[in-house]
Amino acid sequence: EVLKKEGKAYSGMIYRALCHEIKIGKQKWGKGKVIFAGFNALTPSEELIIKWFIESSKGDIFWDLDSYYFDNPGHEAGLFLRQYYKDKVFGKTFPARTPGHFKDVKKEIKAIASSQYSGQTKIAGNIIHSLIRDQGENETDNTVVVIPDESLLSQVLYSLPASLSKLNITMGYPLANSSFYSLIDMLLELQENRRPGKNKTWYNYQQVLSILNHNFISGICKDNAGEIIRRIEHNNIIYVPSEFFDEDAFLSAVFDPHASVDLFGYLVDILIQIRRSFDSFDDKKFFFEKEFSIVFYKLLERLNEIFTEKKVSVSPVILRRIIKNYSQLEKIPFSGEPLEGLQIMGLMETRNLDFKNVIILCANEGQLPNTGSLRSFIPYNIRKAFRLPNPDSQDAIYSYLYYRLVQRSSNVFMIYNTEESYARPSEPSRYIYQLRFESGYRVQQFSMALDISVSDTKSIVIKKDDFIFTRLARFYQDKKYKFSPSSLNVYLSCPLSFYYRNILDVREEEEVSEDLDAAKFGNILHHTMEDLYKPFVGMVLNADS
Repeated sequence: EVLKKEGKAYSGMIYRALCHEIKIGKQKWGKGKVIFAGFNALTPSEELIIKWFIESSKGDIFWDLDSYYFDNPGHEAGLFLRQYYKDKVFGKTFPARTPGHFKDVKKEIKAIASSQYSGQTKIAGNIIHSLIRDQGENETDNTVVVIPDESLLSQVLYSLPASLSKLNITMGYPLANSSFYSLIDMLLELQENRRPGKNKTWYNYQQVLSILNHNFISGICKDNAGEIIRRIEHNNIIYVPSEFFDEDAFLSAVFDPHASVDLFGYLVDILIQIRRSFDSFDDKKFFFEKEFSIVFYKLLERLNEIFTEKKVSVSPVILRRIIKNYSQLEKIPFSGEPLEGLQIMGLMETRNLDFKNVIILCANEGQLPNTGSLRSFIPYNIRKAFRLPNPDSQDAIYSYLYYRLVQRSSNVFMIYNTEESYARPSEPSRYIYQLRFESGYRVQQFSMALDISVSDTKSIVIKKDDFIFTRLARFYQDKKYKFSPSSLNVYLSCPLSFYYRNILDVREEEEVSEDLDAAKFGNILHHTMEDLYKPFVGMVLNADS
């Protein structure tokens, strides 16, 4: 009602209003003929609207279909098209002879297994490199890379040949996968768990180290951040005081003890400083980061306006949850030149587009097709009865998108992951099996894996030369170096470890530990005993003394 009063509407309201006008006979159209092309699964409102245009001779519709799945009553890709063909209005719009591009255009189909999830992007890069090498860069104008998992987009871009000059991205990249989101989440977690004192604020070492090691922070103040990290690890500091960061202006702003008073100003200030640091670099180096900085800046400013208008104070916990939910749902669209160059897109974006070379990543069951469950309280049977979206219709939609994409292509590369993981599927997509057993085409199978071979283990022999004798001499010539019982135990258990540690001085990296392990307990005991016996150096002790 509020939107109606303001003369505004969302898409569902517009569809509903238009359908209502059609039903009561009030809809009028005088702006010329309307052409509907490439539709597959229509909603009831879309059906009503398109039929009205067709019946009133004010519109027409064209179907992109193939006899391979349309004439087969059991093929899910033609499910909706066969229903519309039986409709008294839509049936008249279908062609008299169904095209058969899937069989007429000869195809070379390759299924490529990758032993690593990220390895799929390298395989795609090698395929594109081969196409450019064999047929020239113009061949990329007829090539598409389909990425069902948007998180692989950045890896795909880094895997492309350096000689590739034209590229178009027609898909979104999730905000949750950006470096800016991870930093903002860390900063809010830092403020959430800080311990304020009278004159200083204390931060947990884990959150401090995570922020200092973040690529944005370490890139701006590498030397100071590295020195603070070494200081924390060397002294095993569990709670880091805010005064540690006073010498660096940027770090003192990051670890601002008064940040919780104005969280939005705190985050925006850091965001702006990081964004300014990008200006000294080439635009291509921080392409994604510059886009994300603008999005997060607008998000923070908008949230600040809302909370200020409603006079509501926001805590780090609440703001962290809001940004997390927003980042998981929101995607950044990229724009480019759609008429030339290599095309990178999701499966939904390939509608009505044809390519000679089709490279599909993540060709695994669960990703192609995407079998994500419908989040609804309405059971499957009720959804089916009332023609609501259900898993069957989802499968039919994805199947149509896939077969429509490959029906006119000549080279199809389906790359799938075989790495076992709870987070990602490793079973090949059903489409690979369908092509292998139903299409009549020969599907060539390849497997890309690391070359693992068993070799004879060579014994490690270190001869005691002059260098080693010189290093050993330090233990009886230099008071700084002393044999300890633990070092002798290391020598007896593993001479090679003794060689690296005591001869070459290769030490383990220092780590902050919140627990009192055996080594720390031993050091405390040794220092205590040393302080206890120091006053008696040179004296003879007996029971009375």
